[in-house]
Parts: sequence; structure tokens; C-alpha cells
Amino acid sequence: VVFLFIILFLIFFTVFSTLLAKKQGNSQKNNDIIYQNTVNAPSETPAYEEDTNTFNVGELFESEKVNISYLDSGDYSSDNMFIEPASGNKFIYIDLSIQNTGDTDLSIGSASFTCYADNTKCSQSVVTADDQMDIIATVSPKKYLKGKIYFEVPKNSQNIEVEFETSFWTQDKIYFVVK
Repeated sequence: VVFLFIILFLIFFTVFSTLLAKKQGNSQKNNDIIYQNTVNAPSETPAYEEDTNTFNVGELFESEKVNISYLDSGDYSSDNMFIEPASGNKFIYIDLSIQNTGDTDLSIGSASFTCYADNTKCSQSVVTADDQMDIIATVSPKKYLKGKIYFEVPKNSQNIEVEFETSFWTQDKIYFVVK
């Protein structure tokens, strides 16, 4: 009888623990990141869209740890004859302003972003520009990191996106559309 009681207790404990862990995981996932697009639109239009992970120029990604303003993007031509894209490729840039909204230092920089052209990973370009974002920087709470990130993509690319992973644990990502 005692043996049966122990087995029933272990089964109950296992089921209860599993349900509790699942509930806590869902709660954490819902609280991890808040996506918000702000667009230059009339004030009566709601600026908040839940579960949006694609951003265009002029829009803002906000979370508890970082805000990323998408300032500009476009093609880039190097003035240096030794820094040219490979045949059939071109340089593009994305201009971002990143604010550490957390309470501790944030390590972030151009290395935190990945470019895909027509769903194919592209390399970051080594461009010597004054406005180039640091590869990696430590940003204090409530402070900013600004700059352009340069990539080399095929000239005939139809869909160019720059990806940023918003959570290491959940691997959630957002995408900045380059036009």
C-alpha cells in the first residue's frame, strides 16, 4: 500500500511540475519582447501592432532591453578604388539608432545584424566610412549607438532584409526591409 502511494505521488508530482513549467514558459515568452511599429501616420491610427516582426524606414522596434530606430537604407558607392563589390554585386547600407533601454550595459553592434538577399545570407562589407557602426560596442543604460552597417548583395536582388535576433533564448527575430 505504501509503495502504491509513493508511485501515485510521483506521478502526480511529475504531471504538476510539467504543467507548471509549461505555464511559466508561456508567460515568459509573452513577456520577453514587445513589438511595436510607429509610423508617421495620423494620430487616430493606432501605432501598435502585436506580433509584427518586419520594419521599414521610419519605424521603431521597442523592447525592455533595446529600442532600434530604422533611419534609412539604400545603395552605397565607395570612393575608394580598392573597396569595390565583386562583379555582379553592389554595396547597400542600413542606418540605425540603437538605444539601451535596460538597466545594465548592452553589448551590440554591426556584428549583431545579418543580411539576407532573396533568402541567401550576404556578407558585411569592410567599408571605411566615418558613419560606420562599431562591430561591437558596450552601450550604457539609456545611451545610444548610431551608425550605418554595410553589406554586399547581388545587384539583381529582389528582397533584401537585415535580421536581428531579439532573444537568444527563444531565437525570435525581427527584419529590417531594405528598399
